[in-house]
Amino acid sequence: MKLDLKIFVLAIVATGILGYAYARTADLIRGPRIFITAPEDGATIDSSLVEVRGTVKNAASFTINGRVAEIDTKGMFGKTVLLAEGWNAIKLYAEDTFGRTVTEQLEVVGK
Repeated sequence: MKLDLKIFVLAIVATGILGYAYARTADLIRGPRIFITAPEDGATIDSSLVEVRGTVKNAASFTINGRVAEIDTKGMFGKTVLLAEGWNAIKLYAEDTFGRTVTEQLEVVGK
């Protein structure tokens, strides 16, 4: 009976350790991610400039339309982009230290 209790406790502790390890490394396993907060996809912008804002997770490098964009310590970014009149595609690209990449495309209409 005592051996069964020890095995049960050991199994619970091992499960807890594995769960904690996964929770701490899940972002690294997923690779880079981009979350755009502004502007909305498909928005009509009444200006020739628009500030693209959002958050990047797990990125070693980050670009908007091929130009390096700064990321703060919380992963937040904000970069002003010049729009042409009519349809515009804004391409966001992130790469992590393992070479995994993600690309997001934001489409807006400039007036």
